[in-house]
Formats: sequence, C-alpha cells, structure tokens
Amino acid sequence: MTRILEGTGAEIAELLTQSFFGQKLRVYVDDDAAVASVPTPPGTIQDQAHLEELLLQGYKGQTHSVTDDIWDQLHARIESRTARKQP
Repeated sequence: MTRILEGTGAEIAELLTQSFFGQKLRVYVDDDAAVASVPTPPGTIQDQAHLEELLLQGYKGQTHSVTDDIWDQLHARIESRTARKQP
C-alpha cells in the first residue's frame, strides 16, 4: 500500500516515529534540495552513472573462475533471502 504524507520534515518525522516505529520504510522525497543534503547509505547505488562506474571497477578488477559450486551457493543465498522476505 502506498500512502502520501505531506508536511514539514519535523511533522513527517513525528508521524513516522509514532506510526511506524521499528518498521522498515521506503521514503520518496520530491525535493531535489532536500535530497541533496541527505547522506547516501553505504552500499546504495545512487544512479545509472554510479552503477556503470561500479560495473567498470568490477570489470577491471581481478578475475577468477566461477565454478558450478559457486553458482549453487549464490542461488541458495538468493532463494534464502527471497524466502525470508515473503510473508
């Protein structure tokens, strides 16, 4: 369910604290100036240019062989994460 909240930063923060304390939320901010001042969490891909930069870094890095065991482990991790996220 998507809900749009409008108000000052303080009003929104208070509402979120009261209503959603301890829950994970995804927040969309429609204000470029406000977004520019928010630090990006570590491990977050910021935009397409950032993604391309990360891919190029990986491409230029050391290479190694990927065995069937590595693929099996990767698939198992993905399935485990997916199962944890399902209600």
